[in-house]
Amino acid sequence: VVFFAPMLPLGLLFTLSARLLEIRTKLSKLFIVRRRCLPEDARLVHDTQGAFTMVVAQAAVVWHMGLNFIAYNERLVDEPVLWIVCWLVSSAAALAVIRFARGRF
Repeated sequence: VVFFAPMLPLGLLFTLSARLLEIRTKLSKLFIVRRRCLPEDARLVHDTQGAFTMVVAQAAVVWHMGLNFIAYNERLVDEPVLWIVCWLVSSAAALAVIRFARGRF
């Protein structure tokens, strides 16, 4: 969904609202309710979700930079190598800022 945001920005809002509605109104939970025998730690679930979010955020940065420098660039035909290098350098800089902000540089 994140990768299609430049083409249809309102799609993010519709997808988010549909997911929230689905989570809040799970009909299957009303019919099947199970209890765990022993309480388990939810750290693995939270760590996996955080790692997935960071990977998607970083991939989205590279994708959107690529759209700006490659797909929407009318001057790409004149100097393609320059624009591809600009895309890669700016993506690397943006990823470095993201990692520095998270404290994992």
